[in-house]
Amino acid sequence: MSKIKTFKTLKELGGEATYQEIKKKAKEKYPDSTLHTYIIKRLRSLKDDKVIKEIRIDGEKGYKITKENPQWGKREKKEEFP
Repeated sequence: MSKIKTFKTLKELGGEATYQEIKKKAKEKYPDSTLHTYIIKRLRSLKDDKVIKEIRIDGEKGYKITKENPQWGKREKKEEFP
């Protein structure tokens, strides 16, 4: 489920954001969750799945969505995306 939350967070940021922006948004959006503390692992997992790619934004590490409607595997809860 946390990969989906991470994906939705990045999508809400316009599909492209720095690591720090994603982490901050996740903390705001899911205040009762610890997602923001291990979000880098979820971003790497999404990158390995080729759902996002790593980019540079003003010299900082960032991420960009490459698949708008990813097909989630068995380990992730299947949901529809807006």
